[in-house]
Amino acid sequence: MQDIAVALFVAVFSIILCLIEIPDLSKKKMHRELGAFVVLVGLGILLALLKSLGWNIPNPSDLIAWTYSPVEGIIKSLLE
Repeated sequence: MQDIAVALFVAVFSIILCLIEIPDLSKKKMHRELGAFVVLVGLGILLALLKSLGWNIPNPSDLIAWTYSPVEGIIKSLLE
């Protein structure tokens, strides 16, 4: 029951946010900003809903650490 309440809260908050921001961006003809807003808010909504429904969402810092782990070894060997 709590998962559904959190998902409902995310959906309602997102709708209110979009109702406030999208008309203002459209009126000012800020099309690039509107596109970025829609993409980022959509991604945020998706991740928040998945997390509230119990999905395991990986941490982005884990990807960064995995990407730079070979470089870490090279830098450590240079500094020793």
